[in-house]
Amino acid sequence: CVERSERLAGEPAQIIAMEFNDLLARMSSRARFGAVAFNIQVERFEEIPTRAIPAIKSSAVSWQNTRVTANGASLMAALENTLLLARKDIERHKAVVLIVDDRYSTGEPSLLPFLQNRRSYLDDIPIHLFFVGIEGTVGDPELETACRTLSEISRGSFNQLSFPAAPPIFPVPDGPSPCCCTPGSD
Repeated sequence: CVERSERLAGEPAQIIAMEFNDLLARMSSRARFGAVAFNIQVERFEEIPTRAIPAIKSSAVSWQNTRVTANGASLMAALENTLLLARKDIERHKAVVLIVDDRYSTGEPSLLPFLQNRRSYLDDIPIHLFFVGIEGTVGDPELETACRTLSEISRGSFNQLSFPAAPPIFPVPDGPSPCCCTPGSD
């Protein structure tokens, strides 16, 4: 499950996409997988987990690369959707990889009530969480606590990732560029 919020656009989205692609590439064709991308909307690659055969993995890579970034996110809806997808799988051994921004989007509901109401629902599928931040910015401490709790309850792992901030973009003035020297002078 990969967050595609506007804040993770650019280099973070490219690196996350490469990791997603690498994870699929390393899957055995006997493995099954599902994929969910989210921002304000939640999208599934397939409605049920599918075999990780080369053609399907290639299709999933193309699908993931075409997901658009948008303002807003719905982590709670994405998590519920991902867990429902995982529960549809026929395999015994399951795990979820969740890649999320380190801040709630404006108006996004807290994850803490979800965790309090569904503790028993989370204890049979490990959730490996990647909490993605941008260097020089402060993440949401409540969301971090919720994500750490989520990975702990599910017996998964919690990993913090930090991407460098995008370099500042300086506007280029219209017209001829100013010159600091006079032709023919030293």
